[in-house]
Amino acid sequence: DMQLQSTDWPERECISLTTATQSKKHKIRLYDLALCAGTGNNIDDNVPYTEYETDEIYCDFALKVSGDSMEPDIPNGSIVLVKICDSVNSGEIGAFYYDGVAYCKRVLLKNGKCYLESINSKYPTVEILPENTLKVYGKIVGVEIDG
Repeated sequence: DMQLQSTDWPERECISLTTATQSKKHKIRLYDLALCAGTGNNIDDNVPYTEYETDEIYCDFALKVSGDSMEPDIPNGSIVLVKICDSVNSGEIGAFYYDGVAYCKRVLLKNGKCYLESINSKYPTVEILPENTLKVYGKIVGVEIDG
């Protein structure tokens, strides 16, 4: 006789089902964007981080942004949620490492050239030169105001 016994349903699956409905919080690493530049072009275990909880399930890590170059869209001190990817389309905002500096900027492709652009017009646009190192950390999928 085929019998469905309770052992066929691992307890942990049932537990995870109930906790999933109770909490949509997703734990990710929160890095300081400025500190990311200090370790070179990879965000890895050498970069200090704190744990951060968010409802946004499609992000891989978070970055604390300092400065007003992306205001009003991304206010000074806010936290941007990043989805890891290799490329960011023109017009989208991403997190990058370029020529020794970590950036949160909008990508601009114009006349065959690539730029990292601030939303705040008092900041200059950075042209991406092919001979310099550019690393795409990922695409910004959300902005949360801390506190």
